[in-house]
Amino acid sequence: MPAAGKVLTWLRKKPGEYISGEELSRRLAVSRTAVWKHIHQLRAAGYVIEAVPHVGYCLLRAPDRLLPDEIANGLRTKRLGRKIFCYESTTSTNDRALQLAADGLPEGTLVAAEHQTRGRGRREREWLSPARCNLLFSLIFRPPWAAEQASRLTLMMAAAVAAAIHRETGLAVYIKWPNDIMIENAKVAGILTEMQAQADRIAFAVCGVGINVNSAPARARSYPARSLAKLVGRPVGRLVLLRRILHETDRLYAKTLSQGSRPVLDAWRQHADRNGARVRVAQPDGQVWSGRVMGVDENGALRLRLKNGEVKTLRSGEINRVLTKPERAAGERPRAC
Repeated sequence: MPAAGKVLTWLRKKPGEYISGEELSRRLAVSRTAVWKHIHQLRAAGYVIEAVPHVGYCLLRAPDRLLPDEIANGLRTKRLGRKIFCYESTTSTNDRALQLAADGLPEGTLVAAEHQTRGRGRREREWLSPARCNLLFSLIFRPPWAAEQASRLTLMMAAAVAAAIHRETGLAVYIKWPNDIMIENAKVAGILTEMQAQADRIAFAVCGVGINVNSAPARARSYPARSLAKLVGRPVGRLVLLRRILHETDRLYAKTLSQGSRPVLDAWRQHADRNGARVRVAQPDGQVWSGRVMGVDENGALRLRLKNGEVKTLRSGEINRVLTKPERAAGERPRAC
């Protein structure tokens, strides 16, 4: 609703004050009837706007909905969110973002949806989320990297999401390699990175993020799923959290472009939960490796020390069983930045 968005912009310029229909009509060069239609559109989208005869209109409350104007309001990023596409429902935000990237949309384009009909995670696992409860979004990246470095983006998004959740909720957040965001041994978010390469270089990549903000699925494959709202005991504002994630990602991505992988690795390690643990990792080809986690390499591959002392580098797989707990002091929680 581009025209209604202009009305919203003027209402926001005078918070708590009334702006007459005549003034809005004059500033936007439209009729008073058009102004009223735009107000009606905004109300239908969830904005609470009070109208007082002979006085004007006042914006009382904005909805916690994934709308371009709401996401952009207060966003101070350099790269991310310069273009925003929002959908009431779509197959998946990654599907949309991949198509937009192929059509030439710029780096930093954000695609968000209130509901996905075919949301997916790694290995085509279904991602379930009720409408208008959680965060479902994807970002387009065009880094000047080799294809094998694409996993840096997954590490970067995981670190940014973990940091944002911690700062907005105060909860201790940790990352289960490679892409699950965990709190109290429950999954609260997941990340799916997909890319298209040309001559072994990344043409573009899309990072999709799903976060259980105010609702979580009743069933989960390997770890219980929880919502942030359940964990903190109150509803969590989606827009505030999304803007925080965009700020964290924007800052970390800029550092990575200028300084290499070190900033991402440092940020990711602040939330890594398996260093020092003995784990079993199942790979897509059916192989299973057991050993002690030695962290990740510069491209995000898991380094696992086997029983014979060899260090195995695993670029894909899933930690499906923890053989012993990480070496932490009794009662110590996973680190948060």
